[in-house]
Amino acid sequence: ILGTAIGIGLGYSVAYFIMNPNGTMGTYFDMPYWRLKMPGFCIIVMAAIIVLLTFIGFLSVKQMLKGTAADALRPYTPKKMKPLAIEKTKAFH
Repeated sequence: ILGTAIGIGLGYSVAYFIMNPNGTMGTYFDMPYWRLKMPGFCIIVMAAIIVLLTFIGFLSVKQMLKGTAADALRPYTPKKMKPLAIEKTKAFH
């Protein structure tokens, strides 16, 4: 949640710095006065997306978290695979 708040604040600050008439864009363009405004629902939507992505990340590693640390650090062993029919032909080699 702290990262969300920092990201929202940093994004707003960078956008204000770039789009400010006295900022980066104002150097090259004659911009009328305007205010940088972010609707309140945007903050709620961004926070909801971050919570959703955090939950998806948790679900993706949930099975691994059930085991021991030694099992989690053990390298993945690929399953046995049979060669395909095209791999058995002489044209493939």
